[in-house]
Amino acid sequence: MGFNGIHRSRNTFLVAGAFIGMTAAFAFTQTPIKVFILAGQSNMSGWSPTTGLPANLTQQQSSVIIYADGEINASKAKQWLTLGPDFGHDIGWFGPEVNFGKVMSDSTPGTGVTIALIKYAWGGTDLYNRWRPPSSGGTTGDLYTNMVSTIIAALAALPAQYTPTIVGMIWMQGEQDGTNFGMSNAYETNLTNLIADARRQVSIPDLPFVAGMIRVAPAWFFADIIRNAQTNVANKVVRTGVFDTQDLPYGADGYHYLTAGMVEVGRRFAITMLQVLNSAVNKPPMVEAGQKQYSVTKVYPATFNLNGSATDDGKPNSTLAISWEKAVGSGTATFGNIQNPVTTVTLSQRGAYRLRLNANDGAVNAMDAVSIVVDTVLNLAIIASSDTTSYCSPWETLYAINDGADPANSNDKNFGAYGNWPQTGTQWVQYNWSSPVNPNKIDVYWFDDGGGVRVPASCVLRYWNGTGFSAVTGASGYGVAANRYNTTTFNQMTTTRLRLEFTSSGTPSTGVLEWKVYGTAPSSVRSTSVAAMAGIAMSVAGNAVRFSLPPSERAQPLTLQLFDLGGRVVSTLLNTASKGGKYTAFLCGNGRYDHRAAQGVYIARLQYGTEAYQAVINGIQTVSNDR
Repeated sequence: MGFNGIHRSRNTFLVAGAFIGMTAAFAFTQTPIKVFILAGQSNMSGWSPTTGLPANLTQQQSSVIIYADGEINASKAKQWLTLGPDFGHDIGWFGPEVNFGKVMSDSTPGTGVTIALIKYAWGGTDLYNRWRPPSSGGTTGDLYTNMVSTIIAALAALPAQYTPTIVGMIWMQGEQDGTNFGMSNAYETNLTNLIADARRQVSIPDLPFVAGMIRVAPAWFFADIIRNAQTNVANKVVRTGVFDTQDLPYGADGYHYLTAGMVEVGRRFAITMLQVLNSAVNKPPMVEAGQKQYSVTKVYPATFNLNGSATDDGKPNSTLAISWEKAVGSGTATFGNIQNPVTTVTLSQRGAYRLRLNANDGAVNAMDAVSIVVDTVLNLAIIASSDTTSYCSPWETLYAINDGADPANSNDKNFGAYGNWPQTGTQWVQYNWSSPVNPNKIDVYWFDDGGGVRVPASCVLRYWNGTGFSAVTGASGYGVAANRYNTTTFNQMTTTRLRLEFTSSGTPSTGVLEWKVYGTAPSSVRSTSVAAMAGIAMSVAGNAVRFSLPPSERAQPLTLQLFDLGGRVVSTLLNTASKGGKYTAFLCGNGRYDHRAAQGVYIARLQYGTEAYQAVINGIQTVSNDR
């Protein structure tokens, strides 16, 4: 039985623009029908050719109807039709709906039409902006709003003989977010909010939700962050599931699945949805690669500890294959035990590296990545306590400017970028330090994408003088060339804030990929207003942090914490007494108080009584001490 654009207006269920109370509204109808919502970007809208489809998928499926809008041929949009192979972005193309509908129908008892699909998808779109759910704050995405409107319109147009029950939602999206560091890092939160908001919209608090994981591909550099977010959501949010697509064939464009690949995507959506509905879904492995590390060393190769972890629910076959790999890096990475999440890695030369930890349970390959930056000199930008700016585009990443990664060119966004589109004129970025530093040189690598963001016409460096910002003196350089670092030297001064101002050239906006600051950090800076600080001493020898307290302070409760440069606690040592007021804590795995932290730069914060003292330490030497 087919449907050829049959429409019947049924607005009785519309309440405040939502689709609420459908069961009561449709109590008079006769035939129950299961409704699934399909949404996402191009691999959901359908860019796989129908040529080569199996024979059982080339015909209309009499038991499945579909209402589609968004990126679809106009002749098939906004009407209920029998499902066939041409519901992709145009005639001759298809998406997951074909085999998903077939498998769900085959698994549903009854005769006649049993499954209804409501599909809204657009290619090349991100969750961060276009699909942004209300709970993420800011402006709700236009595609999220359109999806809701499409569902309402579809249910209003459903022929009167059907009693619809929304049973689940499937989601194929994430590639576009994976092109940007900031959007990738927000993906787990945004996907969690999307699920919650969709469930609230249909008044089903545990609506089953299944996401297809994106592939790791050069086109979306941060795919590992997206995949980690997708597996985390599946593990944390009830009645959700994910499946892997890494093994499926895709086309020469590098973006879209081939016919056989898309047929399998549809099948995996259906199988995973059935598992979620039956509470038998395989939860993906949980993977944590560890915290970012930064090290200053002149000895290569340099070895670091990796403290990853991987756990699984034992499904589907009680196996978990673990492996490390180098995703990005200028040199070679040699792992002590490539199959152990806790191991070592030896890096052959300076630079920024992304190391990926994979855990495969036989159905899903979950992953996470850790960044290690190795340099030969101390870059004061790395230890800035915060970054601020006049404006940053929502999809860009301010803290990319001091991640330590050297760009290959001015459009290299592999480690993120700061940009201020659509702003023009004079903009600025600023580093703030918790204690004074003494800079005398900077390197700036400008962001230029050849379009809306170009190198600036000019720039100037200003420092905080205690009451306001003044231009540095003796400046030489101020280059604005693309595809290289622009060095500026100046007279050394003491400050806690450094601001880089730049003025656009006409209508394009401006941006920065990396801004390094060189100079000397003070060997000792203390607040003279705290008399109790006078008797403290802290030093680093080998991998040991040693400190002593004056007699008047030895009875105070004591805590020593190590923070990484992202502000996260690496370890905590609690103690209340020690011989002669002398204490020792170890960084790299020796001694009684073993923190097992990888060698690198850390903030060691000592809290005793109501006083605090902290030191920036670098494993084998004291870089600076500050209060």
